[in-house]
Amino acid sequence: MIVKKFAVGRIRKLGTSLWPFLFILVALYVIFGVDFSWRDVGLNFIFLGYLGKLPGNGHLWFLTVLMACYLEMVMLVKFGIAKQYRNASWLLLALSVALLIVGEYCGIPSGAFLILGLYGFVFINASWLIEKSKKMRWWVLTFIIAINLLTIYLEYNGLFETSRTMHFLLTGLCGFSLLVAMIRCFPTKSNSVITQLGTISFEIYLVHHTLCNGPFIMVTHWPFNHVANFFMMVGLSIFLAVLLHKIGMRLERYVR
Repeated sequence: MIVKKFAVGRIRKLGTSLWPFLFILVALYVIFGVDFSWRDVGLNFIFLGYLGKLPGNGHLWFLTVLMACYLEMVMLVKFGIAKQYRNASWLLLALSVALLIVGEYCGIPSGAFLILGLYGFVFINASWLIEKSKKMRWWVLTFIIAINLLTIYLEYNGLFETSRTMHFLLTGLCGFSLLVAMIRCFPTKSNSVITQLGTISFEIYLVHHTLCNGPFIMVTHWPFNHVANFFMMVGLSIFLAVLLHKIGMRLERYVR
């Protein structure tokens, strides 16, 4: 019941930021004459962006997978797997990798399977992962961060070409390792900057992609160098995310 209440609460929390974001986005589409589908707008309002991409906002597909992750969490608790069968988390992870490989081989987009597998694995082993992460040696942490930075650099500059399957596996591994590294670097909630950024992380996710892709891309239109554009984009994303978060908090009072 607690987990189910948490999942419902998360959906309400995300929705109160997503819905005003979509209202504003659609208004901008209409004002600037951007071609879009009302069907896709409706799908995104109910967290089904995976089935309908909006111009410059294809990243909303992840919200569909996130809803599936919440459902997975509820099912793992309901059937006692999270407590009684912890070893099943490895089977779940292996199954997700197998489905990814088979799906991509058959030409079926299957990245969501890996996300579900990693989510279930982390959820089941959360306490164990936190305990182990806090004991991680600093040289291991440095290695993890260095490998992730190198991977990002190679990907960004097109210096590392690989298959979609390998791309998903590397992305999943990097994401998991960064999660472990963050736990090691910030073992408590005492860091106010990290806490504040975590509070608006979802809103940053919403607005940042909009400014970097599609009809409202801004970074390439600024007459500065790449470094200045990067910091301006980060600053603008955080500023808009704070505003959207405040709107969401007000709306949340009426959505119970």
